[in-house]
Amino acid sequence: MAASLGISLTHRDSAKSVRFVTGHSKAGGLPQDIDWQAVADPSTTTIFYMGGRTAASIAAALMANGLSGETPVVIAADIGRADEAKRFTDLTGLAVSSDVLGRDRAVLIGVGAVFVRQAASLNSSKTTEQTATMPV
Repeated sequence: MAASLGISLTHRDSAKSVRFVTGHSKAGGLPQDIDWQAVADPSTTTIFYMGGRTAASIAAALMANGLSGETPVVIAADIGRADEAKRFTDLTGLAVSSDVLGRDRAVLIGVGAVFVRQAASLNSSKTTEQTATMPV
């Protein structure tokens, strides 16, 4: 996803570290054994794997643990495939999103400040598959 976006997940102006987290538990719901307070660190870029079905719950858990609703988010589906798609929003938008690019697709959700620059770039180019909905 980072290569497709052309960004560094640990850009020195935006993040001190990167974290990779499962997007759902073995039972299919939101993982309960994750330290959500630690995951809600604003100086970290967090990537959730296979989070399409739990996207709203992920956003709610992060905001309940202190992460701002204005935190940038990218939702990416089927990265590296011909039908790859990306959408930019923020945690508030993710929390109310009913469409995360197809719940049955391979969905990655990136959360963190590193996605601000990319969203601004896409806002200016207005491509079809890559839409930016986050204010910049």
